[in-house]
This record gives sequence, structure tokens and C-alpha cells, in this order.
Amino acid sequence: MDIVTTCGGDVRGRAIVVHELRHRRGEEKGLDYRFSLRVKESTVRHYRVTADGELALELCVGLGYDGEFLCDVTVFVKKMHKDVPDSVPGNGVDVVAEMVELVTSDLLQEHGERQVDFMVWEAIMEPSLQERKGMRGVLRIGDVYQW
Repeated sequence: MDIVTTCGGDVRGRAIVVHELRHRRGEEKGLDYRFSLRVKESTVRHYRVTADGELALELCVGLGYDGEFLCDVTVFVKKMHKDVPDSVPGNGVDVVAEMVELVTSDLLQEHGERQVDFMVWEAIMEPSLQERKGMRGVLRIGDVYQW
């Protein structure tokens, strides 16, 4: 197995570490990544997100390219721990969104000059997670996570 730590951070007092499962690159899992028409090539990556050493989320990330330039990102989010809330709690703090933002920020930095002016992204929640506001839109290289 080829597993690499790609990024880490702090989300609401928990130490978050993101691992890419490189040995699973390209495994599409039969999902609809909803890429735009400008996507000419694509690949898939798989990540595990831990919080204080416990597996919290699994992410299946589709990356769409126009030539060598990243233009679309689709993130399928799967809950792996009972402490991950299914919906945004009453206090308005969405830990799922913050953990996913670590990964999208890391992808922006990785692709640096190899992305279009704006990259379209969307996160799709797998049951039992509920859809969340603000989990789709446009990203630019300046939109990196601040931790």
C-alpha cells in the first residue's frame, strides 16, 4: 500500500490529518462526478481524514482537467465515525466542511499554476450525511484554508 500524508490542520480543537491512498488512484467506484463540458481528462483520488487519530471521513475526489489544467473537482464525502454530525449543528460550526476545505485547499496549492482561472467544485454527501450550504462553487488559488 502507498499511503501519503498530504496535509493537516486544526478543526475546532481537533488535530486533523489527511492521508491520500495513492495505491487507489484512478479507482472511480462507478460514481457520477458531474464534470462540466470543459473537462477533457479526469482522474480519481481517495483520502482518509482522521481527527485526533480516529478515522472521521473518507473522500473520493474526482479531478477534471482541460489539458494539463485543473478545472473541476468533485468530492464524495462518507462519514466514518459516529461523532461526525450528519447535519450542521445549531451552533453553525460545520466540521465536515472545514475538513473537506483542508483537502480542496491542498489540491489548489498542489496544482499551483496548472489550473484554470477559476475551478468549479462540489461536495456530495453520502448518507447519512445531509447536504450542506456552501459546499459547491468556485475556487481560486487565493482561497486556501487559513489555519
